[in-house]
Amino acid sequence: MKRIVILVLLTIAQQWDVNAEGIDTTHFHASKLISSYLNDSLSAYCPIVQVDIDSSQFLIDLNLRQGYSCFSDFNGDKLIDYALLLRDDSNHVSLFVFNIQISKVSHIFIDNYGSWPEQFPLLEVGVEPKGIWRAADEKLRVLHDGIFLSEVNESITYAYYWNDGKYKKFIYD
Repeated sequence: MKRIVILVLLTIAQQWDVNAEGIDTTHFHASKLISSYLNDSLSAYCPIVQVDIDSSQFLIDLNLRQGYSCFSDFNGDKLIDYALLLRDDSNHVSLFVFNIQISKVSHIFIDNYGSWPEQFPLLEVGVEPKGIWRAADEKLRVLHDGIFLSEVNESITYAYYWNDGKYKKFIYD
């Protein structure tokens, strides 16, 4: 019985990073890794809500509070994925998903929503729970949590889900 308990504890420790005080620091590490990755590999993009990489505030959490990021296991690999709206040098706002395995970050471009010169675009992302998704003339069974995006001023909502090795778009009516 002791071996089973030890294996369970190791599995939990791999999915969540808890410091000595018992505080979950998963998003802090993810924020630092994604910030470094942006600087190195996607330097034309920056988060909508920016934060100094050495700050005590977390990039993921700040953008989450403003509705510009979300996280879940979007692709079914049992690891946390991070969806983040980013702005490029010409004020175009795009949605990216960042996957982190150990300390290696990769990204997938999802969609572009045009130019938003305002400081805070009227866009919001969040987790769309897996299950049955319905639109006026479509019904879809989704196996993993998805990403919803709402254009607040247009009353348009999309959801993106992982299927056959890529993200697909679902349009709510």
